[in-house]
Amino acid sequence: MFAFFILFVIIGSVLTLSSMQYKVRKIKKEDYKQVKKLASETYFPPRISWKRGPEEIIVSALKKGKCSAIGVFFKEELVSYLDYKESDQEAKIGFCMTKKEHRSKSLMSRLIELLLERKNKEFFVETHEDNKAMIRALKRQGFKESARKIDRTDGKETVVYTLKP
Repeated sequence: MFAFFILFVIIGSVLTLSSMQYKVRKIKKEDYKQVKKLASETYFPPRISWKRGPEEIIVSALKKGKCSAIGVFFKEELVSYLDYKESDQEAKIGFCMTKKEHRSKSLMSRLIELLLERKNKEFFVETHEDNKAMIRALKRQGFKESARKIDRTDGKETVVYTLKP
């Protein structure tokens, strides 16, 4: 309950970027349809090992309470999304996506920044090595590469980034 209150205080912010107003807030049940739409428009094709597409995986996890999520809205439309799982000691950032026409505006960096305001946690993120925009956003926030592994489903290298308190 306390963690939710802190998140609510942080998330109730409005970003103004290049004369456009974006609103940042926690993802609610009413947003699930927009989450599915954003995932289907922006996410890579499902991995071979996935039985469902990313849009189904994301919404299912949200419904079951397996993760929390925050989003950036422009004119009530979800344009950037980040989900995460956290414990008292650490937080793992999961699915991240930004609508194509709203990229290169530091929206994802801002969402990551909001999570980092929770001090005394170790943060983890996994991404494919060819996801240059995400890697730039992570490095700007001080994340360091901590491991590499080969994804057994597609053979691509996955990079783990960590930020320690």
